[in-house]
Amino acid sequence: MTLQFDPQRPAELLWSGGYDRTIRLWDIGGAGNRVGTVPATAGSCLRVFSGHSGVVFGLVVCAHVLVSSSRDGSVRVWARDGPGAEGHCLRVLEANRSSSELTAAIR
Repeated sequence: MTLQFDPQRPAELLWSGGYDRTIRLWDIGGAGNRVGTVPATAGSCLRVFSGHSGVVFGLVVCAHVLVSSSRDGSVRVWARDGPGAEGHCLRVLEANRSSSELTAAIR
């Protein structure tokens, strides 16, 4: 499992990747309606990104994209915002590397 605070709103948003093979965006500070169109309260899951077939163990959160690595041997680049684009996988990079090398590659 991996956790990353959102660089634009670290006191409000937290990203997680885990054993369920998904990436989730959490409202930890009452961001509520300011994130997309999902009404939410603190502690709510705002978004779920699906596509990995293994445990997600690495995340890098940037302004417009999210990069994840997984035990499935892939690194994925996701659109993190924009009308209709959020959660869309932009690119899949397959790797024949160990999980520790994949984690180092996206940090």
